[in-house]
Amino acid sequence: MPGTFPATLPDTLPVVRHIADGGRPVGRAPGYPVGEIDRGVAQFATERVHLMIPEAFSTSTRTWQMTNGERAAYEGTLAFVRPRLAVEIGSAMGGSLERTAAYSGQVHSFDRVEPGPVARDLQNVTFHTGDSHKLLAPWLESVVRDGGTIDFAHVDGDHRPEGVAQDINDILRCPAFDGVMLLHDVMNQGVRDGLDLVKFEQYPDVVYVDYDFVPGYASRRRGRNFLAMWGGIGLVVVDRSHQFKIRDGMASSGIRQDRFYQSHRLYRPFSDARHLLQRSTDWVKRHRRP
Repeated sequence: MPGTFPATLPDTLPVVRHIADGGRPVGRAPGYPVGEIDRGVAQFATERVHLMIPEAFSTSTRTWQMTNGERAAYEGTLAFVRPRLAVEIGSAMGGSLERTAAYSGQVHSFDRVEPGPVARDLQNVTFHTGDSHKLLAPWLESVVRDGGTIDFAHVDGDHRPEGVAQDINDILRCPAFDGVMLLHDVMNQGVRDGLDLVKFEQYPDVVYVDYDFVPGYASRRRGRNFLAMWGGIGLVVVDRSHQFKIRDGMASSGIRQDRFYQSHRLYRPFSDARHLLQRSTDWVKRHRRP
């Protein structure tokens, strides 16, 4: 276990991650050769091994409904931005909110339902329970009046096209927002249609838009959700100072990044066919004679 050191140095140093609630191992990698490594270095590695695996991967999927790739991108973005003030729309059971709070000074969470037990324990989070389409704009206005700056926004609330567009537009119109916005479930058709309603090019301070920052997926689960399109993270960067420069040769020209991959277009025909087949099957079941 982390913090212990054997009397006899073994040939390999196993990497075992223990979570806080009881030390249950959640992962194990093959042993790393020690060889001639200094005993003090091995001691340090043994004591600090818990720092090698992000907390994101030990969070229950019941409270954080993102894939491991999405979690890594989410946590990495937060670690880079280190928000002073963050906003999250659609906190569900508090999985992503917990990680947002860990990297932020203050967080404001908007959701239609009361926060769950994980979320309620977060000391630097203010909860706004109700319709974000009614509550978000007044709060954004109050931030402007107070002279604050919002460095990070996570949008994962209303999945209807008009609702998605309204949440995004409300934030982009706010002069206090100057930072990074992550959008979850961009593979979902309703969310995708909502993104297309947002005229990103009309916002002069929007400098980077990537619908597929983390590509989504088509579900392999049998039944009604087979080939259903979910997940994925979109990225929007707002830079009021216009110092942000794209130097990556893989980037598209302009703010929209869609040059090399368009996973949604690849999956969409299969998903549409699945929806049509499901509707036909449902119709047959309803009209079948007993």
